[in-house]
Amino acid sequence: MLADVEKFVLRAIDDQPSYQDVKENPSVAPDMPGRLVVFGTMGTIVLLENPELKQYHREIICHELVEKLFYKHLLAGVMQYDGGNYQLQRLAAEILYKRDHDDEYGSPPGRVVTDITPMPEWHEDMVYIEIPLVHAGMNTDVTNNKGESVCGIKNNCVYVPDTDFRKKFEKHVIGRNGTAAYLGKRLYQSMEDGQINYAAHNATNVREHIQTLLDIGHTDKLFAEKTHPDKLRVVLTGIENAPDERAQLNTWHSASELYDALEIHAQKTDSTWEKRKIGEIGSARSLGNYLGSCTDHDDVEIYRQRDDQENPLGEDATDNTNLYRLRFNTSEATTIQVSEIADILELPCLRNIHNFLLEEKPVRFTLYTYVRIILSLENDFTVEEIVEWFSQYPWFDEETTRYQTRYEKNRTNENGEPYQPVNCYTDNEQFTDFCIGIDNCEYEIHESLPLKNEVVNSKKKS
Repeated sequence: MLADVEKFVLRAIDDQPSYQDVKENPSVAPDMPGRLVVFGTMGTIVLLENPELKQYHREIICHELVEKLFYKHLLAGVMQYDGGNYQLQRLAAEILYKRDHDDEYGSPPGRVVTDITPMPEWHEDMVYIEIPLVHAGMNTDVTNNKGESVCGIKNNCVYVPDTDFRKKFEKHVIGRNGTAAYLGKRLYQSMEDGQINYAAHNATNVREHIQTLLDIGHTDKLFAEKTHPDKLRVVLTGIENAPDERAQLNTWHSASELYDALEIHAQKTDSTWEKRKIGEIGSARSLGNYLGSCTDHDDVEIYRQRDDQENPLGEDATDNTNLYRLRFNTSEATTIQVSEIADILELPCLRNIHNFLLEEKPVRFTLYTYVRIILSLENDFTVEEIVEWFSQYPWFDEETTRYQTRYEKNRTNENGEPYQPVNCYTDNEQFTDFCIGIDNCEYEIHESLPLKNEVVNSKKKS
């Protein structure tokens, strides 16, 4: 089976056939969907756990090519296997075009999709998805790149072109929250560590091909665009993995302290690449000089003794060495600077919560989620500052708000650590009501906001 998975993976990376090629020469027959799922999900695991890729500590993206090939096979099966009567496509279309929310009377009667049929009066070479108007929602309002509707209305039905079905089907299958990612996650969770390691290490054809691409520098298929230069990434990785008593991210340190932590990391890491990069730095002085050249990077902050600013270690600090505070934001999320609570409203989800609270009295989850995010900020806003912020809402009660804020501030988990603020991948329906969707947003709560050091470290441990 692993040999067949490797063939699927190599075809995805090297060849990435067109949809038409997959129809004519599938890697998996359309009547073997279970085998297709195994190839797609195991292929993803083999790449994400690949030893040659993991040592670079960069965002691996080549598994997305496997997901694309999985999607093309799935689409070919849906479009072909039912012999032209569109039964499978109609079932898929009912999932894609059903309403997001029922109205106050519940779901309308009847099928969401009643037919898939040609409409030559509109387009000679296209078929259309027939959806009764009672089931029509925002996702059936399809336009072209000029903003003009490409749908038709006839016989109390809206007709959506088949091309839109394919776009929606691809988005449903591929992506962070797509079907392929969901199935891969379920398979990964069902496997033991030994099974995962066996698959990744024994996929020798894939490993050899990956190594060849790395050797010749063809990494555009393998990794996302770099957010950090290689040397800086190694420094940040070393500090992230250092013992807390030696050095921590989001904390001021001297170059000497940071270099000591890097030397410990060099002794412990299995990555020869990381060992080599740390060896190239060579000394605390060289590390300080290098970090000094990275001041334009968002993850490097420097306090120089000659700067006319307060020493971050306090008025009693007498050491004249420069200080460095490092962060490690590996996502592409937009980061924001927070000087007052109102700044967090730059995040769409928090702005939506704010607007909701201006109109409605919150349920417990909404209120505590909002307070927990504010308390997690490195600004260390006081209870009184938070109470003052909440005083703008029409349902505000000073005594209740102060009590609830103090309660949340003192609440810890079983390890005595602060609770993590909600993250963008929660499946809590109360929060998703305020979320505009991960694919539509340039922010991530845990990456965009400046969180306290203890919150970041608690997240790292978990």
